Amino acid sequence: KEEKLRLLLCGELNAVQQGVMSAQYADFKFNHYLIAFCTATAQMQKQLVHFIETICDKRDITIKMDDETLLLFAHADDDGEDYKSSYEYACVLYENIKEELRIELTVVAGGTVKNYEDFISSYSRSMFTQKYGGLISPDKKVYAFKDYALIKLLEKIPPKEIVNAVGEIGERNLSIVFNDDELM
Repeated sequence: KEEKLRLLLCGELNAVQQGVMSAQYADFKFNHYLIAFCTATAQMQKQLVHFIETICDKRDITIKMDDETLLLFAHADDDGEDYKSSYEYACVLYENIKEELRIELTVVAGGTVKNYEDFISSYSRSMFTQKYGGLISPDKKVYAFKDYALIKLLEKIPPKEIVNAVGEIGERNLSIVFNDDELM
């Protein structure tokens, strides 16, 4: 089951296989936080997997994507009393893992998965967040997709449109943006 889910998230299933998976999860009640764990080595991931297995319940889904990346789709309480967001939960997990295992890792809060389509797109969102989080804030250890969503939106704008927009803003105004850390 885990391998099929991994293949689905990586986009390696054909249309028929995707249809079968969609049918299998048609009645599944998604209300999960996606948390991606990225370790420095496969050995660290083995320790992490053992730790995660001890805290998971039967509604959680774990998927080992590769030797350094582990996904946890943690069931979110329906009443939302435990954690207000996937980011808050990711921060708590990060602190617990650092204290218990003392391993190097980054954690990505990929948001809340509410349906099958969210489940499929969640992995690409979290890997996007890891990539840009590492570039923009390399010292952070916990990233949230919501903090990089604007970059995702800007990525979809054709380069020619960006050049035109920059030209309309003017060099003087653009230098103000480049010199302001908050605006950048």
